[in-house]
Amino acid sequence: MAVVGIRLTEINRLALSKILFVTSWLCTLLGFILFAGGLYIKLHIESKIRLIEGYNSNILLIALVVAGGFLIFIDLIGGKLIYNIGNISRRRRLAPILLLFLLFLALLNLILFSTGTMCFIHQNHLRNSFHEGLLRAMSKYSENDTVKVEIDTLQIEFTCCGNEGYEDWFDIQWINSIYLNLDDKRVRR
Repeated sequence: MAVVGIRLTEINRLALSKILFVTSWLCTLLGFILFAGGLYIKLHIESKIRLIEGYNSNILLIALVVAGGFLIFIDLIGGKLIYNIGNISRRRRLAPILLLFLLFLALLNLILFSTGTMCFIHQNHLRNSFHEGLLRAMSKYSENDTVKVEIDTLQIEFTCCGNEGYEDWFDIQWINSIYLNLDDKRVRR
């Protein structure tokens, strides 16, 4: 396998080292954001778990936390390695470690690609689970006070009504029958 050699002056090597060092720290910050994003999503889903039907949020949480943690770990070590390689006296000693670091970066890219794909898959799955769960919860609106409060809170928070729209409530008996005069023909209809 042929590799094209590129000649760099020492000034260009130092500039490249600084650019890669800053990039590594930015990626570390992105790892923290990914890690925190996983925890934030978990907390947001947990607060509405009664309204979600058949969804396991732990898989996505674990994937985001592992990807974020691995990104933080690799980029912290990579930042230190790149900083040390900027020094000419340490470069020869650390050169063999660069191949190992590149292999870890390839693994990191695979993990990030898998996590991104999983996020898109879970987005659709969560939407469908929430749709089904909300329809089920709406059917229990008149019977269960806890569900009633959760649906009311959700509708106030997101300024929405129903699942698809306000028309969803026309198909559901949302008034408890103890408050209705069932002897009246109009009410029964």
